[in-house]
Order: sequence, then structure tokens, then C-alpha cells
Amino acid sequence: MPSIALIRHPSTPSAAVRRVAVRVRRTRANALALVYVIEGKIERVRLPPPCPSRRADELWRHTCCEAFLAGGGQTGYYEYNFAPSTEWAVYRFAAYRTG
Repeated sequence: MPSIALIRHPSTPSAAVRRVAVRVRRTRANALALVYVIEGKIERVRLPPPCPSRRADELWRHTCCEAFLAGGGQTGYYEYNFAPSTEWAVYRFAAYRTG
């Protein structure tokens, strides 16, 4: 599965992180599987402690990876947030940051 380089959020740079990438594949169950890879001095990255998997807002305030999915030609999209703690969030927008 090829790796796609990602861009770290420009307002929260980290000298400890050298590279962020994602590998995406479609599963036999017709779902998407995403594997995020973060390279660098990981011991210097403040990771949230593991916790029971649950929905949580504002994961972007700490360490999380995101995915944005939309249908071709549509203005609406879904935003998925995944944290190393196993917390997650999904948001549905009718247009850019609307809805």
C-alpha cells in the first residue's frame, strides 16, 4: 500500500516530527483502512494516554490525525479525527466548515 505524505498543521509546528504520512486501502468489506505514520523524535511528542475508545470533541487541540472525505462534485464532506488515545470524532459539513 503506497504512502501519501501529509502536511502538518501550520499553526502548530513541531520540531520533533520530521514526517507524517498515511496509507489508505479499501477493505474486503468495502470500508477504508487508514494507517498513519509519524516519523521523528517520537519520545518528544506529547501523546495522550490510552483510554477506552470513545467519541470526543476538540481532539485537534492535542495530537490527532484527520481525514476529509467527500463525494465527487459535492460541496458536503465528512471530517474524521483519530487520536493515539483511541478517542475519535466524526463531523458532517454541508460545505466548507458549514453545518
